[in-house]
Amino acid sequence: IVKKPQRSLNVTELLALAKECGPYEFLVLFQGLMGTRISEALALKVADVDFESKLVHVEKAGTFGEDYVQTMGTTKTNQTRSIPIPEALLEGLASAVSGRKPNDWLFTGAGGELPLNYGWFRKTYFVPAVKKLGLRDISIHSLRHTFASLVISTKAPVTNVSALLGHSSTQQTLETYAHFFNHELAENMDNVSDLIMKNIEESTTEAA
Repeated sequence: IVKKPQRSLNVTELLALAKECGPYEFLVLFQGLMGTRISEALALKVADVDFESKLVHVEKAGTFGEDYVQTMGTTKTNQTRSIPIPEALLEGLASAVSGRKPNDWLFTGAGGELPLNYGWFRKTYFVPAVKKLGLRDISIHSLRHTFASLVISTKAPVTNVSALLGHSSTQQTLETYAHFFNHELAENMDNVSDLIMKNIEESTTEAA
């Protein structure tokens, strides 16, 4: 089965989409720069943010039933992980947890107490924002793909990318994001070419 290449946003698109989501601007930025699954993000509590170590500890995932009640469980791969907080999010996270208790939900609904309901957020803010900006083939999960794309563009080893995303294996990462690694293949071939040309030049010089 050939997987369809995952659509991601560039930084300009990510910032625009986040701004268009109004009061949930930070959630969109968090997703795009931390790469958590939406179920993981909505299960986070204030205590999961470790400013001393600059890490967010991802240990659970939450799903909502038809009764809008959240059910807590393990992450998709039954693994826990700690994701380094990029400098670009530190100020926003500090603001998000300011004055709140350790057991408070990090991302809440309109009332500010219950965990944010994914379906409500998607329908009320995310989908309208995507349509207004004219973005095609973009879902909330595209924010996770955006994170993957950004990390891969820094030439991070696939083992690091896989660990940050919480994949069960590097094979899963490669199968999902093979198209994001294509630029590395071209660079590798350029390096091989440079090596060959250098040796040819040295051989020519010695022969002369």
